[in-house]
Amino acid sequence: MRPRPSPDSETDHRRKTSELTIQQIVLRRLRDMLGPEFDPEPGKEAPAIARIEQALETVINEQPIHLSPSDRERLRVEVIDELLGLGRLAPLMRDDRINNIYVYHPYYIMVERQGRLEREEAVFDSETALLRVIERLLKPHGLYVDAASPIIQTRLPDGWEANIIVPPAALHGPTLTLRRYGGPLHSLDDLVRFGTLSPAVLGFLRGAVIAGLNILVSGGARSGKTTLLNALVGFIPSDVRIIVIEQTPELHPSQEMLVRLVSSSAGGSRRPGAQGVTVSDLIGNLPHMNGERFIVGDLRGPEAFDYLASVNSGTRPMLAAVRADHPRDALQRLELLAMMGNVER
Repeated sequence: MRPRPSPDSETDHRRKTSELTIQQIVLRRLRDMLGPEFDPEPGKEAPAIARIEQALETVINEQPIHLSPSDRERLRVEVIDELLGLGRLAPLMRDDRINNIYVYHPYYIMVERQGRLEREEAVFDSETALLRVIERLLKPHGLYVDAASPIIQTRLPDGWEANIIVPPAALHGPTLTLRRYGGPLHSLDDLVRFGTLSPAVLGFLRGAVIAGLNILVSGGARSGKTTLLNALVGFIPSDVRIIVIEQTPELHPSQEMLVRLVSSSAGGSRRPGAQGVTVSDLIGNLPHMNGERFIVGDLRGPEAFDYLASVNSGTRPMLAAVRADHPRDALQRLELLAMMGNVER
């Protein structure tokens, strides 16, 4: 038999339902007061927030209920998020416990909170509301997505990576995947303490990095290969010139003699004919940069050919990572990825 909820949980549920209803009423009234054209440009939010707060006070005073100061402040934040910000996504992106947000369609949102998948009660009111949030997400970065260009993958400067697909490519409405990149930094000593590595392996890896050997880290999804690669980079001497190439900036070297390069996609660009910069382009440019150690964050495509060509030339030591569950699989995957490359390069 399913246990009956406690009186406190029932009270919390009624309070949340009441707050949601109040928010809907207040938002509807505010939109009427502010007008349909109320959509300030990025960088001009301060006057708009002042207008919202003034109108919000009027609307709250019209309601036949009493709100505590904390409830008023929470409602103010939610309303500003809806009218100017990222709506339902805003509190989720502010939550440091959340690493992934999955919007399957406007009425279904899942998050990964501290390693556990959870469904969110709060959803978007409509497909239009979700599209409006997507536009606000991309607009400050000069990007767009529409029926003619329905897929975009981009990095956001606040620590998130976004993948967006809109109709007609998405049948059930706009879909959005947000991934927080970066995360906690661990040294190899930390990994020994956690039991990930033995002291003997630690000593071997330290010697291999200092000696300037080529090292390829392999592992499956979420296995910690980026964490290990980041820890290995920490053994590179501080007087060595390092060049890091990534698709998503996840490594965090502490050395000062460092150049960080990131690939870019032409998808969603406002400039017609934009080509973008690939990892292959960046690897091909390495011989001209006079680096002493080269690091490639993740080999995912035809850049594997350029990586192998660079390693086989014997010019500079390279550290890299590839997604594979077994060392033998890693070599086979490198071979397959290299076959995707331009052999005439």
